Amino acid sequence: MSLYDKLAKIAQDVEQQREQMKNEAGTVVVSVQQFIRALGYNLHNLSEVYPEYVADPRESGGEAVDYAILRDGSPAIIIEAKAAVHTLNEQHWRQLHNYFVSLDVQFGVLTNGIEYRFYTDSVRQHVMDKKPFLTIDLRTLDRSSVQVLEHFSKAQFTPEKGMRKLRVGLLLEDELRCPSDDFVRLFAKRVHSGPIWREVIAEFRPIVKQSLHSLIGRDMEPPPPVPPPPPTNDIPVYGYYEGHRLEAALKRESIIKGLTIGGHCIRYEGRLMNTTWAARAAIRSINPSFKYKRGNPNGFQFWHVVDPADGKEHMIREISGWERITDEALRQRVLNKS
Repeated sequence: MSLYDKLAKIAQDVEQQREQMKNEAGTVVVSVQQFIRALGYNLHNLSEVYPEYVADPRESGGEAVDYAILRDGSPAIIIEAKAAVHTLNEQHWRQLHNYFVSLDVQFGVLTNGIEYRFYTDSVRQHVMDKKPFLTIDLRTLDRSSVQVLEHFSKAQFTPEKGMRKLRVGLLLEDELRCPSDDFVRLFAKRVHSGPIWREVIAEFRPIVKQSLHSLIGRDMEPPPPVPPPPPTNDIPVYGYYEGHRLEAALKRESIIKGLTIGGHCIRYEGRLMNTTWAARAAIRSINPSFKYKRGNPNGFQFWHVVDPADGKEHMIREISGWERITDEALRQRVLNKS
């Protein structure tokens, strides 16, 4: 599932439960934790994602930022969450700013579970900007913003490299809005035969600006279509326990051959096991003292698969069970999507 699709699923959950997200804890469960998972980070690994990360007491009075994404034991990205009923404001920005300065990070995220505002220190080092360089609004997702967000996923995020890309992007944005003297001079000296005085720069500035915008808006030859990826062996499945969304993978062959029940078909944290054992392992990752009792959800109730047609989740038993297909159309949709 692409990052855009994962965010669209979070947006759907937020829309359905927004009235219940009246406090910060509810917002964190419904939206923020899912957002962090969508970026590929493991919420159960404290060396990777640390909740209630305490800033320097001398700077913050011992207050804790809601989440810190760590690199080499130090916070690289901090996330401060507010209830979904709140509109993000100056006071919220100030709180994140204080954490940003105290923890000496490069990226801070302020969110109410609906908007995710990303900040850095592009104007003055170690001082968080007033204006976010990226805003992800779950109500109006756009693919270009999500493409920028990809750089903050676990697979791609490198603080130094990310900062360089960001600064170059901001510089280019400034040049597009109002080309600097040095930028205009670079082009003017190639077409102007005399000295480059202020008057010459003033004459060429609108020409350079117009040329840049024309170039960006020009219809380019579309790239060749990208061939669809080959089918994978695993199909994403999801389980829920005490507000946590747990992810695993279902062997594709198990749906094809009708071997979901009884066989080792669920891959959870790298281990292949049957549906019930995988469900117990997932629950114990949240509650280590969990003991299986009669009436506990079995694997068919616990693990769900997404229907590509409408995004709804179904128990895997609706796809395959006891060598009979209970919903052939659903099975085919899942197989074609995977």
